[in-house]
Amino acid sequence: MGDKFSWVRGYSRNLILSKIAATRKVNDDRCSFSPAQEYDYWLAVLRSAIRSKDISDLDRRRSIVAALSDASLNLNDPDNFLARCEQTYLALSTTLDSEFVLYTTVTYSGPKLIDSLGDGKSRIVWQPKEGPFLRNAVAARQSLSSKRHHRKIPGDDNLNPLLAFVSARDVLSAFEAGIYAIDRFRGLLNCMMNFQHQLNPFATFSSPHAVNSVRLGPFHTLHRTDGSLATETFWFVPQWMHEAPSAKFEDPKDYGRELRKWWKKLNANPLEAMISDALVKYCRGTDAHLHDELLLGTWRSLERIAGTDNYDLLIDRIIRIFPNPEEIRQVANHLRHRRNASVHSGSGDTREAHVIAYQVEQLARRAIFFCLEYGNKFRDQSGLQEFLDMPFELPRIEERDRISRFFTRYRAQLNN
Repeated sequence: MGDKFSWVRGYSRNLILSKIAATRKVNDDRCSFSPAQEYDYWLAVLRSAIRSKDISDLDRRRSIVAALSDASLNLNDPDNFLARCEQTYLALSTTLDSEFVLYTTVTYSGPKLIDSLGDGKSRIVWQPKEGPFLRNAVAARQSLSSKRHHRKIPGDDNLNPLLAFVSARDVLSAFEAGIYAIDRFRGLLNCMMNFQHQLNPFATFSSPHAVNSVRLGPFHTLHRTDGSLATETFWFVPQWMHEAPSAKFEDPKDYGRELRKWWKKLNANPLEAMISDALVKYCRGTDAHLHDELLLGTWRSLERIAGTDNYDLLIDRIIRIFPNPEEIRQVANHLRHRRNASVHSGSGDTREAHVIAYQVEQLARRAIFFCLEYGNKFRDQSGLQEFLDMPFELPRIEERDRISRFFTRYRAQLNN
């Protein structure tokens, strides 16, 4: 057995596999699962019971499902099951990538902001030009109109089309890569726009709404490069709403120029992977209408930047970015306690929801821009963490520097 997959302690692996085996029906070397509700129930448990090493979460999940669907495999041996997961992963990882295009919309209507932005792994196209691809893609989306109507998915005619060109092994991987690329882009754009966000003293008299102005539309489809559907499957946001005015730019050329500047900084940054994750978490958190979802989601971007989910350490690190660290410590501690109250008791105070949304968005946005601006000072995230662990007091910094120089000289003496 390889070392890519392993069982998490505390789970009864035989029990979990037996529950899924009870739903599995094998016919002509093909597997089906019924009742589907029971299968989904225990599949979620199984995914938590298996960890992976050096494998993306998507590939881990795909490998587990593929192993369960192998009719030749008996589900009565947990070690054999892990070995099959690994075999499946190795087979999947050798599959050649294909080109896909994710077609979605965003809450914007107005002049064109940019033509396209790429990062070597994906390419975002804003308001695509008329041509064969767009005509075919629009027609393909219209062919799903009856299914869309049946699910009561709102229209998006007044929203801005947005495309993500990605390479992936299959449609699920393509969708996840495409939506990640778009949320990374939207995270950066909303970070720029939310700089002007202010507390609204009358917010308690209105319905809660997302912080972000540029939000995803309700309906997403995946296409081949000729515009045809790559899959009949589509993705949508249940009960989607956007009651705020669509985003507008007073000077789209200036905004586009500024966006391209920060995009270039992001892609040349040694911390690019970490900042990208933080942008996606920030974007998805500040997309949420509900206070609890917004606080939990946006807080995750702070965890990603600080490199820890230990609250005391996270706060100690984040405050070093700000000019008024002790004030920020009070705000961060307040957000920490509100987050915990929301998670453990569901006792969030909706009367202050708009204040909490403003506070956590402000902390996350400023931390992201610090990493964008100064990330080139660090070799990797461990360097950033060393910076964030530095003492405030100058004598302690000088003492640490003196000891570092002594250590270097001492090691040189030993080597001679």
